[in-house]
Amino acid sequence: MQQKIAQPAKKKQYKKICFKDIMYETGETLIFRETESTTVVGKLVKIIPEGGNPAHPKWPMIEVQWYYKKQDLDFKKLGVSDEDQIHFGDNEVFPTNHHDKIYVDCIQEKCKVYGINEYDKLETIDAKTTFFSRAHYNPLQKILVPAFKDWEQFCVCQKPLNPNNLYIKCDMCQQWNHPRCMGMNDEEAHQTEEFYCNRCRKPPQDEKGNPSQ
Repeated sequence: MQQKIAQPAKKKQYKKICFKDIMYETGETLIFRETESTTVVGKLVKIIPEGGNPAHPKWPMIEVQWYYKKQDLDFKKLGVSDEDQIHFGDNEVFPTNHHDKIYVDCIQEKCKVYGINEYDKLETIDAKTTFFSRAHYNPLQKILVPAFKDWEQFCVCQKPLNPNNLYIKCDMCQQWNHPRCMGMNDEEAHQTEEFYCNRCRKPPQDEKGNPSQ
């Protein structure tokens, strides 16, 4: 009789974890404590039952995919000028291929990461727990995917959208522009009820290109 070879039992893969009476699931984006005064954003990728905190042996470890912020990017290697850095949002994060295994007690709270267009449509935003993303960052190769030059562009200056900055919409062409690119300051933009961009304000021309009377 042929003997069956015993297969090693597969380790159970946990999808949820309860910590301090709050349930967390793999795939959720969370805020983690980095130091006493700083936090970082990451995605809960895996729950590791063994290898917990020595002070709390029943606590599992977790694997986290880190989301970098603009201050973590190497702008010089990315070819992004100092002037163009203003087009990166304060609440913008970049998923990376940087993973770490950390103690579960680093979890601080849940957060939300939206695509930039969805984020821009939100009526209310909690700046502490609401973020947006439009590119992945490879910290080893120092590249963004898609690259900064390939991001969707707005305004007459043809620069990427930063939802944290103020824009004003032309009532004729419906395009969004920076107030400064229209010769206005932010206060003037807030007080303007009807706005036409520089291109739409140009006087109509006749067939020869001369201003019509």
